Amino acid sequence: MKIFQVKDHWCLLSYYTVCPEAPDGSGRVLMGAADLKTNTGKVAIMDKDGNLLDLFGNVKLDSHFWHTGLWQSWSPDCKYVYYQSGESYEKPSITRRELATGKEVVMVGDMEGAPSGDALVTGGLLGMLYAAGYADTHFYPDKAPVPFGERDKHGLFTYDFDTGERKLALSVEQIKDMINDPDLDKWDEEQLKKTGDKTTLMAYCLRWATNGEKCIFHFGNHCVDKTRGEPKITYVLSCNKDLTDIKVALKLNEGAAGVHWSYQPDGKRLIGYGYNPEDPSKKPWHLMEVNDDGTNYHTLSHTCMGGGHPSRHPFLDHLVLTDVHCGNQSLMALVDIRTDKVVWDFMEPIASSQIITGRNPSHVDNHPVFSRDGKAIYFNRMKDGLSQLCRVDIPEEILKA
Repeated sequence: MKIFQVKDHWCLLSYYTVCPEAPDGSGRVLMGAADLKTNTGKVAIMDKDGNLLDLFGNVKLDSHFWHTGLWQSWSPDCKYVYYQSGESYEKPSITRRELATGKEVVMVGDMEGAPSGDALVTGGLLGMLYAAGYADTHFYPDKAPVPFGERDKHGLFTYDFDTGERKLALSVEQIKDMINDPDLDKWDEEQLKKTGDKTTLMAYCLRWATNGEKCIFHFGNHCVDKTRGEPKITYVLSCNKDLTDIKVALKLNEGAAGVHWSYQPDGKRLIGYGYNPEDPSKKPWHLMEVNDDGTNYHTLSHTCMGGGHPSRHPFLDHLVLTDVHCGNQSLMALVDIRTDKVVWDFMEPIASSQIITGRNPSHVDNHPVFSRDGKAIYFNRMKDGLSQLCRVDIPEEILKA
């Protein structure tokens, strides 16, 4: 196993949908690195052997860092690195750094990973998600970067770092109209009677297809404070890279919940955890597959891993990588869907001692992701009170089976 860690720093990859490995074949690895003594987050670039090549950024730590770092991402040509900067959720910014010169361009806004193709950086406002209750389950409407009720002023934004143009490309109100689901109006009316305001709809969790031609995003009220009494509202929508041709891939509302949906390598199918339509109780969750236009929703594997972070091998379609928390450890596993059996697994710590609820440095999600050549897995783990980024090779006999 290869360890990637800046000395005395709390380090992690961005997310299980963002490979930390450079797309140019150099083997360089990108990660977030937190200095707990100064309460600042940085971006680190390591060589393939774990030696530090570059360290930059000076971002005040916020709760999201312990989950996704600074959403540090390579540009497709590796000329730039993008990362989340700014002072807080209320004053976010995105930085594009030119690696050859160190020149940085900063734009006000949020992202959850840069695109893997030539699309503009695109994303919702993370502050909406955290104001709704994502970090600690409490509702903080005053901390939302835009009032939830002003649905024509928040949604998905695009950022052009060459021209400096920031644009609200798709508002929450527009998305609601495109979906045209009567349930949304009904839920708004019910919520007005309960709390005097509408449901906390937002656009969030934008994830890119590997080829960068499409993306999916969530629309709803993910992790809203339960004391508001809102119904669970979750749509997974697919669209082209310019946010056109929006389709409902999934409607995962009350009784039909699911998590961690992302594109498969073919750029057409999605993978994630959700209800099994053949099970009336809709429990437990199963590993599911659906076309990005919402057709052919079906069970991919009955090997239930508790709603972990699944992804398909980049070249071997029969292998799926997923994980499940087991107390202070996490089990990572490869499932061969031809036999629906786990063919390889291993356990790694995700907490050094007691886990404190919420996003904080007491624990880390391992967020396993395949290397670009499909021969290894990158993941986070805890060691001596600090998170580390690791790479482990997949046994050759598994890849040849």
